[in-house]
Amino acid sequence: MEGVSRKHARLTVEQNGEVRVVDLASRNGTWLNGRRIEDASLRDGDELRIGPVGLRLRYVGGHAPAPAPPAGTASAALPLSARELEVAQLVADGMTNAEIGARLHISPATVGRHLSNVYERLGIHSRAALAARLSAR
Repeated sequence: MEGVSRKHARLTVEQNGEVRVVDLASRNGTWLNGRRIEDASLRDGDELRIGPVGLRLRYVGGHAPAPAPPAGTASAALPLSARELEVAQLVADGMTNAEIGARLHISPATVGRHLSNVYERLGIHSRAALAARLSAR
């Protein structure tokens, strides 16, 4: 019988109602809307795949967190996930990976992975270039 390890991924609900998923170094990965992720924010209607199991997130009762900003807004101008943008802004504020990890309750290695994704998506190669890019928005 196929199943999912109880140590595959962790779902958390933040105080603001945001639901986050963190892959716990699983062998087959955690997939969000067809893309492998390590840490991501979930939105109403997202499809989460954990091993052979597919889940679709639906908010019932209460209120879902605010949707992602519409195209054309300042934060939508960058091709980054909400978490990547959060990490990028903290880097631009001069924080180290360890400080960011402590602030966001993730490991410095996870911060580094987010930062690598940010660099690749923005076509930059340094913290200074990232700070300049964010200040130009």
